[in-house]
Amino acid sequence: MTNLSSKTRKQLVLDLLEAAHGTPREGWVNTADINSPTVGGTEGTRRLRELKADGYLIEKRKHPDPDVSQFQYRLAGHYTPPQPKLTGRIVSGTSDRGDDPERDRDAHTLPWVTWRPGRAGSMTARHRDTDLWVSPALNNQWVWRASSQTIGLIGTGFASTMTDAKRAAVAIVEAADA
Repeated sequence: MTNLSSKTRKQLVLDLLEAAHGTPREGWVNTADINSPTVGGTEGTRRLRELKADGYLIEKRKHPDPDVSQFQYRLAGHYTPPQPKLTGRIVSGTSDRGDDPERDRDAHTLPWVTWRPGRAGSMTARHRDTDLWVSPALNNQWVWRASSQTIGLIGTGFASTMTDAKRAAVAIVEAADA
């Protein structure tokens, strides 16, 4: 069924989870409701994973009725990771301190960079003659690296999300070119 709403399927899933708060089911929503044609469609659970990647805390449990073979989900909260800031040649997602506060630059002012999927969940991009790479690491972290053939390694580090890792890699290239 075609989505006739002006909202995206992901937004419809989020609206359903938010509307379930304060209900007798204590916020729990069945998989069938999420995958319904009017909400998430056949890819409703994928949209849940996208919401998790966006920083929403979503709990999952097996349906409490043993005769029902599906899972339930509920919105447990929203976590917004700190925006990486460019501080001279140091990129940090948690600190406002840096070696050059005059050049601090918010992540939302960074240029758009097209990323391509790589091996083992990694992503690669090319920006200003620099190779960018992000990849999942241990402890739910992402590692990022920016390097060029002329300069060599420009920067590397860890971030809590893939988005923050991408921003950090782009930010360090912007700092090197500034």
